[in-house]
Amino acid sequence: MSTRQSTGGRLVADERVQLARAAHRRAARAVRRNVVAVFGVVGGWFWAVYAVVGIAVPLVVSGAGGEMDRGIFESSAGSPRWFAFVLGIIVPAASLTLHLAAGGTRSAFTAGVARGAAVAGLGFGILTVAYIQGERLLFGAIGFGWERAAGLQAGGPVPDALLTVLTEALSVTTYVLCGAAIAAGYKRFGVWSGTALVVPLLVPIALTDLATRGGVGGLVLSNVEPSGDAMAAGEIVLGLAGGLVALGLAAGALHLLVRSVRLRPTT
Repeated sequence: MSTRQSTGGRLVADERVQLARAAHRRAARAVRRNVVAVFGVVGGWFWAVYAVVGIAVPLVVSGAGGEMDRGIFESSAGSPRWFAFVLGIIVPAASLTLHLAAGGTRSAFTAGVARGAAVAGLGFGILTVAYIQGERLLFGAIGFGWERAAGLQAGGPVPDALLTVLTEALSVTTYVLCGAAIAAGYKRFGVWSGTALVVPLLVPIALTDLATRGGVGGLVLSNVEPSGDAMAAGEIVLGLAGGLVALGLAAGALHLLVRSVRLRPTT
């Protein structure tokens, strides 16, 4: 009798574990879909406007008899990354409390945001390559010189494109996770302490910029030491490793802050 009871107890426990895991997967999937949907719509509009500006500015400068020695993408110091960062703050801030109130776990929320950020990062990476190639063709068509001074470069069109997709995906994902961590920090600690956390939570962003030679850090480095043509394999590996470290720091910060968020925010 006791053996049957023990076996039945284990079966019930196993069933509960399976149900909990299924609920976790569903909740994480819902969060991921929400993040991806927002980035798909709002991010799509951003890139459409960004492309229009990227076409209009060189044409206006050319029509006025001027010249440009640097494209919009590099001159804007990684504005797509910062746009992703802002969305990374807004989306979790708007959904975290609702997710928890509906019975979702903090770990499911963190997993969903991280997966959604990765999808958004990949999308931004692909669109970045498309934009850069279009900008290069436009500059050539109107007689402007075009050279990419920032970013990790392998020394060939295809390797450079793949490397750009990878570095932008890493960086944008890091930016989104840092934004989400800042949102969680405000919900956990309130206005004053949450604001104090902003600066340390920007460290992964600074690291990914310097490692991948993009964003604000890339703009600074390109003025000091342009990337030029092909970089040494060791430099590329080091840059990618730095990007992965930054991503890990951002993910860790998000995990630690979300796990301590309360349903009733601190004031």
